[in-house]
Amino acid sequence: MMRGRMLVVLALSCALSLTVAAAERKSPSQISPTDLTAETQKISNNPSRMDMAWWVPYEFWEAVLTQDPMVPAEQSGLMLEVIQPYFVVAVVQADISPFGAFNFLDESKIRRGMSVEYSDENGSGKKLEMLESTSNDFELLLQQIGPVLSSAMGNLGQNFQFYSYSAVDKKGDRIASPYEKGVLRVLLDAREGEEPSIFEFEAPLDSLFVPRICPNGKAAHVSWSVCPWGGSKL
Repeated sequence: MMRGRMLVVLALSCALSLTVAAAERKSPSQISPTDLTAETQKISNNPSRMDMAWWVPYEFWEAVLTQDPMVPAEQSGLMLEVIQPYFVVAVVQADISPFGAFNFLDESKIRRGMSVEYSDENGSGKKLEMLESTSNDFELLLQQIGPVLSSAMGNLGQNFQFYSYSAVDKKGDRIASPYEKGVLRVLLDAREGEEPSIFEFEAPLDSLFVPRICPNGKAAHVSWSVCPWGGSKL
């Protein structure tokens, strides 16, 4: 019985891998930053606090810069070269008063209680180290772009904290690719004596792939190997 279950799990895993491999990736000009953001932002549902995490992969910057008519192609190319070695996790945390006022947590508390892990398609997980320093060009670019991202979200955005992580390991392989099966997990534990907020971002991200359509006309998620409506293969 156990062997049979293992074979089923292996078969499903292989089917998913083949599905992702066969899916067509969108070009940067086709990616919707809005749809990508919807997949990479998560918020807590606790009525007494507001915790939010935003995984910002390289592809977000690539889509935004490529589609911005005010940024020349040469300039966007240089900016993307600076961004490519890193990915960002943006975080905001606040306690909500009985009257609905937001009391935002200090950055030092957020940083101290924050941890990020990544598990690949084999379930092998590892903690990712927050970078204390990056290239001077990236730091300058983040100082310029960060407020633009924040301003789009009003008062909430003004309190976002941006934390940088290496996008590649020591071998030069990409960490937390949004195209490959895996889970990026963000844990926020800034409040003593309270349960932490845990956010999980599952890849591959559907917004990065050209939609496949099921027989009933509905779009199929990139991770699906069959349509849930009728069971037809994709």
